[in-house]
Amino acid sequence: LALPEAELNDGDDALDALKAVAEQNNIQIDISDGYAKGINYIYEKSCGSMSGWVYEVNGKSIMSEYSVSEGDTITWKYICDFSTMSFE
Repeated sequence: LALPEAELNDGDDALDALKAVAEQNNIQIDISDGYAKGINYIYEKSCGSMSGWVYEVNGKSIMSEYSVSEGDTITWKYICDFSTMSFE
């Protein structure tokens, strides 16, 4: 899920960016314990036990918390099998 640009503050992370864009564009999100469980009513484990939301920054999959920098492109993706992913 590629979202439009958002105004962020120093130290904001990918979830902060998601929250900002979701609020600006009236997109439903469900975040719990630092994890995006649902975006636009699509939830983790809807496609099986290994499914859920991941994000890429500048084309690279990130597994840990990431502080965004000016010019970063964050892309949220729903995948059905985490075991097929490789993370930075």
